Order: sequence, then C-alpha cells, then structure tokens
Amino acid sequence: MKKKLITLGILATLGIAYTGSSWYFGNKIRSEFTQKLPQIEREFNSFLKDTSSSFDDIEVKLSIAEYEQNIFSSNIKLKLSFNQTYGLELHQRAELTELGYDFETELMNFNDALTIFHGPLPIYSFLNGDVIPKQAVITYQLKKNVLNKELQNMVGNKPLLTMETKIDLSGNTTTILTTPAIDYKSDGMERNTFISSANKLTINQTTDMNKSVKHINLNIEKFQLFTASHFFNLKLNIDDLYLTGSQMVDLVKQNINTNLDLQLNNLSLLVGEENLDLNNISLKTNANGKNCMNSIKNIQFDIDQIIYGKQNLGQFNSEVNFTCNVNINHAQEINHQTNKIEVDIANISLDTTNGKLSAAYKIKWSDHKPSFTTMLKKILDIIDAPQSVISADPNLEYESHIQFPVKALAMLSAKIHNNKYETVLIDRALYNPQTWLDETKISEADRWIHYPLFLINNDTIESNILFSTIDKQFYINSNSVDPSSRYKISNNFRHNRFFDSY
Repeated sequence: MKKKLITLGILATLGIAYTGSSWYFGNKIRSEFTQKLPQIEREFNSFLKDTSSSFDDIEVKLSIAEYEQNIFSSNIKLKLSFNQTYGLELHQRAELTELGYDFETELMNFNDALTIFHGPLPIYSFLNGDVIPKQAVITYQLKKNVLNKELQNMVGNKPLLTMETKIDLSGNTTTILTTPAIDYKSDGMERNTFISSANKLTINQTTDMNKSVKHINLNIEKFQLFTASHFFNLKLNIDDLYLTGSQMVDLVKQNINTNLDLQLNNLSLLVGEENLDLNNISLKTNANGKNCMNSIKNIQFDIDQIIYGKQNLGQFNSEVNFTCNVNINHAQEINHQTNKIEVDIANISLDTTNGKLSAAYKIKWSDHKPSFTTMLKKILDIIDAPQSVISADPNLEYESHIQFPVKALAMLSAKIHNNKYETVLIDRALYNPQTWLDETKISEADRWIHYPLFLINNDTIESNILFSTIDKQFYINSNSVDPSSRYKISNNFRHNRFFDSY
C-alpha cells in the first residue's frame, strides 16, 4: 500500500511539475512572440522597399488578432495586412488622421491560426516520437477552405502548405516548410499538365551573444507545367533544383554576410515549336554588408550547356561584382544621404565551337534611394542605350568592352536557324563582318554627329566606350567626343540576323 502511495505521490509531483513548467514556457513564448512581432514587421517592410520602389507606398502590418493560452498549448490568430500609405511617414499620417484624413487604405489582409505546443516536452513532439526537451513547437497548416475543390483533389486533400518550427532550450530554431506532391492533368487529351514533387524547405537559426546564423536548404525534384491552346503552347520543366544558403549577422558590428548556392540540373522551356534546354545551371552569390550600407556583393551565374532543338549553342558564363557605399552630408538630414553604387560586370560570355562572344561593363552612379529593381533598370538602360542617360545623370561613369568574333556569330546564327536538324547550313555572307553592321563610319546628318556603337577589328566586331559626366570625358571606340556637342550613338549591330531567314 505504501509503495502505491509513494508511486502516486511521485506521479502527482511530476504531473504538477510538468504542468507548471508547461505554463512557464507558455508565458515565456507569449512574451517573446509579442516582443518580436514589431521587429519581424520592420524587417519585412525594409525587405520590400529594398527590393522595389513599387512598395514605397505600401506598408505591411503584422498583429495578433487573438491569443488563447492554455496549459499545454496556445492558439494564435495572426493578421497580416497590406496598407497604402501614399509614401507618408508614420508621424505625418498620424497628424493628417487627426485632421480627419484617412491615409491607410487596407489593400489586402490575411488572417490565419497558429498552434504553439509548450515545452519542456511538447505534446506534438512526444506524439511524433521526439522526446528531446525544447521550449516549444509552432505548427501551421494552410486552411483547406481557401482551396477550391479541384485544387484540393490535386494535392490529395492535403494542406497546400504546412509549417513546423522547433525552438530549443537555447532559443535556436529549426523551421520546416513542406508542400505536397501535385499531379494534375485536364481533359482526356492531357492538354494542361501541372506536376510537382513533394518539396521541403528547412531553415536553421542559431544565436549567441555576438552573432546570429541561418542556414537554408531546399530541394525540388520535379516541377512541370504545360498549357496548350489554339493560340500558344507554354511548357516549363525543372529537374533537380538544390538551393543552399547561409546568413551570419554580427550583432556587435551590425554586419551581415550572406551566401547562396543554387544548382539546377535542367530547365526546359518551349520556344516556338522547339525545346530550349538549359543544363547544369549554377548561381552563386555572396553579400557582405547591411542593405546598401558599405555592402559588397558578388554574383556568378553559369549554364554549362544551352541546347535549342537539336543544336548546342554553347556555354554561358557571367560574373557581377556590386559595391554600395553610403555618403552622408552631415550638414543635412540622414534622409538626404547619397549612395554611391558601382557595378562591375566582369564577364558575360557565350563560348561557342567557333569562338567566344564576350562583354564587360563598369558602371558607377549615385542614388538617394536604391532598390534592386531601380538598379537593374538603370543597368539595362545604360547598356541598351548609353546616350539616353548621359545627360540625365551628373554623377555617372561608364565603361564597356564588347567582342564578337564573326565566325562565332555566323555559327550561332546558323544553329538558331537550323535548330530542327543535326546538320548546320551556313550562309557564307555571315562570315563578312560588314554583313552584321549597318554602318561602320562616323557620319553627320541633321546637324547631329552619329557615332557607330560597333566597329570592325580584323575578323571581330568590337565596341569600346568610356565616359564620365563627372570628369567630362567621353570616348567612343577611341574617338574623343565633346559632351556638349549634338551627337548620337547609333546601335549599328543587326540583331535580326539571328532570326530573319536568308
């Protein structure tokens, strides 16, 4: 009898201890969750604005709609809303709101529930055979009622997205996002197809007194999309995509180092009636800095083999180095800071059986509020039409070097035209550099001086441009140009030679 009483006493003590510790971890997680929500909101808004200026008038708000805390678990309803702010700061909107103006139009909101299982032995983990002590496990499933019946059948009546986050006793987290396999074919003729493997994204985060480290892993074995109609056919196929990455944040120096490595075995697209296969794609990036504050970035993008129909077009390689330094005039507000941006496109090349087509660019300019999209647009505008931006930017420096061997151009053009066949027929005229250029000499018309963008150097078509609006220097293919004169850079390269029949 005594033994039974002792056993019951021990079990009761353990039960009380477990209940008390679960309640303790429930309070701890609730406090930390509430404190970190504004930080997550700020980081998300900062990310959107750094990505594109289109988000300047959009503000994301993240709030807790409901928090029901029980002994062993808690149920939370989060509200994610997108508000239009018209580019006004928070204090400006507050002042105008007091005057009766409504400057926060809600564009969209998302309201869904999370479940938090409290430590030290979360019931969710215990039922799944995991008995390692931890603070909590957070789970989420995308509601099935947001999916239509056809989409539910596509995923086998499973949640379209599930999330599981484990928080260990040191505060380190492991988050796993999973999606189910999808197999959809419409009609008996299989005119529309959507196939995807079951995919998993894992994010591990560790934090100590000085640094925070994140690691991500993603693998997509197969993704296939095919749509056919009377007007067009669309085909996209991805095989074996592997993505790994890491981010280390120095909490003392406020410095961020990010690495990303993407490997893709095959990306297949339907171009016209033929497949365009990009084999063994590699993307590697490294970034060091905080946003645009004294940051250095490196991007390497390579495609081992480009197959168009039955023709191997060659191997593509590229490397881009990006530097951004903030230059603040301390006599002014920090909002008037100028970011000095430098992009060094060290190499863009296509290595063919008859030679290498290559280009290199260096571009420097200043921007008060740079974002990824504005910087990309700036680079493409300068490369496509340098004359259009010279007069518009007083702090622009530009240098470009392009080399197109004529034999490589001729073979590439012939392979594109003969993509349905294994043999290649080449128009001998394409071996003549003059065939590729509209004009090769400086000309004058309507009081404008026209400088050709490309010239002929032996059997190679070249272009070399250097200008600086700061130093008032301008050279087009070694010809000095007066920036104050009326001039135009004529793009005399005949791009249509790759596509017109001959």
